[in-house]
Amino acid sequence: MEKYDWKDNTYNIEELLKKFPVVKDHRQPQEIYEAISPKLVKRKRPLWLFPAAASFGVLVVVFIVSSSLFTHKPMNSSKKDSSKQETMDMGLNTLQANDVPNIFSETNQRYAVQPEENYLTFSLTDPNDKKIIIPISMITDEKELPSLRNYNNKISKMPFDQWGLLPIDLDNVKKLYAKDDKLIIDIKSHTTSLDNNTFFESIKETFRWQNYHEIELLSDGKSEAIFPVDEAGNHAFIEYMYDEDHPTFLTPTKERYNTLSEAVKYMESENFKWQKPLHPPIPDGVDIEKIEGDKNKEHVKITFTNDSGIQNNEATTLMLDSLLLTAREFGYKTVTFSGAEDSSIEQIGPIPFHTAITVPVAPNPVVLE
Repeated sequence: MEKYDWKDNTYNIEELLKKFPVVKDHRQPQEIYEAISPKLVKRKRPLWLFPAAASFGVLVVVFIVSSSLFTHKPMNSSKKDSSKQETMDMGLNTLQANDVPNIFSETNQRYAVQPEENYLTFSLTDPNDKKIIIPISMITDEKELPSLRNYNNKISKMPFDQWGLLPIDLDNVKKLYAKDDKLIIDIKSHTTSLDNNTFFESIKETFRWQNYHEIELLSDGKSEAIFPVDEAGNHAFIEYMYDEDHPTFLTPTKERYNTLSEAVKYMESENFKWQKPLHPPIPDGVDIEKIEGDKNKEHVKITFTNDSGIQNNEATTLMLDSLLLTAREFGYKTVTFSGAEDSSIEQIGPIPFHTAITVPVAPNPVVLE
């Protein structure tokens, strides 16, 4: 096998490097950062992993460069040499095709409450923008009826500092109880709560996940207002993360959409209006080919393009749960995911492809001691 002589001027290193395959990414640097950073915060990596990963990257580059610069395959190479080269080319092509070990291992982490689980939902808000409401569902051992004591007890256990969120304000609430499918809230007189739209929206977002269709507000026992609570709000669910030191949750958009297709389109990275702490749940490189709902609006099929880069990891679980919650917003009862044939995906964690899945009952399950 011929070797390059560094003193031989007939070999132009610059020309050799130009023969390397070109890798293009048309995204802006900020967009790439926004797409990647939320996915890395959920699990803290050991510090040794990063130097090791960097060392591995250096070794790979050295291997590729040395293989190209220090070896030259003559036209009359033997079949054995050709076989070796084909094997190496195949390995490099596989690496370029993203067939590398996932940063996240397969996980049962979910961002949506399943129908068989018991829960109580609380609406929390972003500390800088109280119009951003994040419904958090505390998983309970058994079904619990809402009461002021029950909610205050649960709220006292929430690690708000760790989440980067603010709790719903119940200081001016005297009583809170359910009557059939109506929730009744008795507020202390001479408070500003009746004029506080954020309070109303938080209350509605809290209790629409508990299957209450109507909320009546009392002031010292006297009825002041009754307003409906829509289970299907026609919102899209997007990713919320206060910053890189806090966990990721899903939150409904302020905007309402006419169709599920419109909502899902907004959730895609290329169509999303980038603004921290909100991020698109559908990352760059994943595209939805079509959304097909049945005539009765009971079932919808969401098909990814065959070349969508879907991997069995936590980021994809978050994306699928956001799509399931969004489908629920438009009244669908079941969803089937399909496509992404190039990724050979049959299941993401506990979420199967090519199978009808019952939509979740609430977002953001948490388990507190």
